[in-house]
Amino acid sequence: MNIHITNDDLFINRAAELFEKYYPGENLFFVISRKLFRTRLKYLEAGDIIEPVAIGRPDHVRKIKRKIQDGDRLFIHYLSAYNAPIALWILKRVKIETYWIFFGSDLYGLLHEKGMYTLLDGSAGKDPGKSIIRQMKNVMLSLYFRTNIRTSRERFIQQLDHFCFWNHHDYRLMKRFFDTPADHRSFKYFANGLVDQEVKLESKKPGRIIVNHSASKFGNHETVIEYLRKLDSEKQLQAVITPLSYGSPKTRGRIMQLGQNCLPHCFYPITNFLPAETYFSMLSQATAAIFGHRRQEGSGNVFRLLAMGIKVFLRKDNNLLQYLREKGYHIYCFEKDLQDISDLFQLDEKKQEHNRKLVYQEFSYEEMDNVFHKLI
Repeated sequence: MNIHITNDDLFINRAAELFEKYYPGENLFFVISRKLFRTRLKYLEAGDIIEPVAIGRPDHVRKIKRKIQDGDRLFIHYLSAYNAPIALWILKRVKIETYWIFFGSDLYGLLHEKGMYTLLDGSAGKDPGKSIIRQMKNVMLSLYFRTNIRTSRERFIQQLDHFCFWNHHDYRLMKRFFDTPADHRSFKYFANGLVDQEVKLESKKPGRIIVNHSASKFGNHETVIEYLRKLDSEKQLQAVITPLSYGSPKTRGRIMQLGQNCLPHCFYPITNFLPAETYFSMLSQATAAIFGHRRQEGSGNVFRLLAMGIKVFLRKDNNLLQYLREKGYHIYCFEKDLQDISDLFQLDEKKQEHNRKLVYQEFSYEEMDNVFHKLI
């Protein structure tokens, strides 16, 4: 049996669909509620293979134990400070093989908290402390699970069997900082419709670019927008499309004020959720995209933009840049390759087609079969 510990996340619908396709009737997803005592789900719907769990309710946690037995496999989709103690609690009671379905912030956030990896530029790197409510929640859960919530992720990693992600550089990063026997297994969620996406290569007017994919403080919008302000002294940019429809409301407000102050003639924030077709159509009109993250984040967006023929710039310390270059993509470094407004002009048709072909190979149905047949 494949036991999945997950959050209420949009990605999990796709995960459940794929695991059931390749391992039918062998999956059970326990969805950990963000609320201690409530199990109302936002993205998922309870059903035969999906069970909500409120970690503040002992009867909910015990029902996980009743469904697990020796020899099962445990998949942790995103290693949060709340998922890890549940996993440790399970490992004390049954012999079970562990798989960490890596997202990104679950490792990078931990390293950032411990001062091992810097995610934020300049003064933005100083994170505020945890709220009193969150600290109290951590104390309560520590007492309930009889474990230290703050160290639970590290202790789970030390017992991990398999690190599951498509970027081997993230696996190496984990191994550099943590003593773990885990091996690396390739895994991706395979976005619906990506390889079926029809893209027409057509000439675009210069001056429309994309900045980041969400209102995340780790996008370092300040660095990117301030640099564009200096670069665009002659106001050649027509639209700096900045998706802010999800993420922190506080971060969204700060970015909007910054954009309007620095790029009043072209700042174009997207603050509402749009239909997918409308959203991607809007993005497809851009010639270039800049991601200010100092780590792998928003990779699904990056691959989709590459498939659209858009020129993508990543930070030099984002290992996704290295990964994509190793794969042969035409990909660009924000710090080294963006020196003039003309660097934001459209890729030539040959390079666009090359990138698109590589994306289709990476997310092909053949690759999906290969990944899932080798996962277990």
